[in-house]
Amino acid sequence: MTAPFALLGKLFGGKGDELSSVDFPDGLAALDDAGRKKLDALAKALKDRPALKLEATGRFSGAADLEGLRSARVERKIKAQKLADLAKKGGAPGSVDDVVVAAAEREAYLAKAYRKEKFPKPRTALGIAKDLPADEMEKLMLVNEQVGDDDLRQLALARSNAVKDYMTGPAAADPARVFVLEPGAQAAAPKDKARASRVDFSLK
Repeated sequence: MTAPFALLGKLFGGKGDELSSVDFPDGLAALDDAGRKKLDALAKALKDRPALKLEATGRFSGAADLEGLRSARVERKIKAQKLADLAKKGGAPGSVDDVVVAAAEREAYLAKAYRKEKFPKPRTALGIAKDLPADEMEKLMLVNEQVGDDDLRQLALARSNAVKDYMTGPAAADPARVFVLEPGAQAAAPKDKARASRVDFSLK
């Protein structure tokens, strides 16, 4: 019997295993263009084959996703400082994720974010917080950003929900045929050409 993804690969002129998962950047739950293209193909497959249902299981990579989560959270703190400035001027976007921090202004907003952090900071003999280069401030923020196993599980779940949102939104798949399963409890390993930071699919 031909496996479902092998069959879909033949139908869409590609390898079935390429449709069996979608990759994500470390620490993030945002789809890229390649991921959206895969989901468009899967949505078309569901429309063409009404008996099929898609199950999505989010995965996380462990160390790489932990580091990615730290970086993403520090970046959001930097963006939040600019968002506060934009709000004072009445021109703030709806979400901190929509804020764009230009390279020329990043150090200033990084310094503002660093000053708000509560962790112990290097001080002078007089007890005054030292002025540090931007890279050292960012390094201290990253080291002190607390992330753990539950954060990884939530990241995996957010990835599968991002898949469902795209499938049932822009890709126009039937919501009754796309299911999010509980994420894996253990860190995943790369599989074939897929990254460990991914969502796996099964067809029923």
